[in-house]
Amino acid sequence: MAARGAPRRRLVGLEFAGVGAIAMLSVLAVSWRQDWSLIVPLVLALVTFPGTLVYARLLAGEP
Repeated sequence: MAARGAPRRRLVGLEFAGVGAIAMLSVLAVSWRQDWSLIVPLVLALVTFPGTLVYARLLAGEP
Protein backbone atom coordinates (compact mmCIF):
# COMPACT_ATOMS: atom_id res chain seq x y z
CA MET A 1 0.00 0.00 0.00
CA ALA A 2 2.89 2.36 0.67
CA ALA A 3 4.54 1.59 -2.67
CA ARG A 4 1.68 2.32 -5.09
CA GLY A 5 -0.93 4.98 -5.62
CA ALA A 6 -1.15 8.66 -4.99
CA PRO A 7 1.31 10.25 -2.57
CA ARG A 8 -1.41 10.90 -0.01
CA ARG A 9 -2.39 7.22 -0.02
CA ARG A 10 1.26 6.23 0.32
CA LEU A 11 1.46 8.42 3.41
CA VAL A 12 -1.44 6.49 4.95
CA GLY A 13 0.30 3.23 4.08
CA LEU A 14 3.51 4.45 5.66
CA GLU A 15 1.69 5.36 8.86
CA PHE A 16 -0.08 1.99 8.92
CA ALA A 17 3.22 0.16 8.48
CA GLY A 18 4.78 2.20 11.27
CA VAL A 19 1.93 1.46 13.67
CA GLY A 20 2.08 -2.23 12.77
CA ALA A 21 5.82 -2.39 13.35
CA ILE A 22 5.54 -0.59 16.69
CA ALA A 23 2.76 -2.93 17.82
CA MET A 24 4.64 -6.04 16.71
CA LEU A 25 7.87 -4.99 18.41
CA SER A 26 6.02 -4.07 21.60
CA VAL A 27 4.28 -7.45 21.75
CA LEU A 28 7.59 -9.24 21.17
CA ALA A 29 9.29 -7.23 23.90
CA VAL A 30 6.54 -8.01 26.40
CA SER A 31 6.42 -11.69 25.46
CA TRP A 32 10.21 -12.02 25.90
CA ARG A 33 9.89 -10.26 29.30
CA GLN A 34 12.89 -8.06 28.63
CA ASP A 35 12.31 -4.44 29.51
CA TRP A 36 15.34 -3.17 27.63
CA SER A 37 13.85 -4.31 24.31
CA LEU A 38 10.96 -1.85 24.71
CA ILE A 39 13.41 0.89 23.75
CA VAL A 40 13.24 -0.07 20.07
CA PRO A 41 9.47 0.44 19.58
CA LEU A 42 9.56 3.62 21.66
CA VAL A 43 12.33 5.10 19.52
CA LEU A 44 10.49 3.99 16.37
CA ALA A 45 7.36 5.75 17.60
CA LEU A 46 9.33 8.93 18.29
CA VAL A 47 10.95 8.86 14.84
CA THR A 48 7.86 7.89 12.83
CA PHE A 49 5.72 10.86 13.84
CA PRO A 50 8.16 13.64 12.86
CA GLY A 51 8.98 11.76 9.67
CA THR A 52 5.31 11.76 8.76
CA LEU A 53 5.06 15.47 9.46
CA VAL A 54 7.98 16.18 7.12
CA TYR A 55 6.47 14.00 4.40
CA ALA A 56 3.08 15.69 4.81
CA ARG A 57 4.70 19.10 4.56
CA LEU A 58 6.37 18.07 1.30
CA LEU A 59 2.99 16.90 0.00
CA ALA A 60 1.36 20.20 0.92
CA GLY A 61 3.01 21.85 -2.05
CA GLU A 62 1.42 19.40 -4.52
CA PRO A 63 -1.97 20.11 -6.12
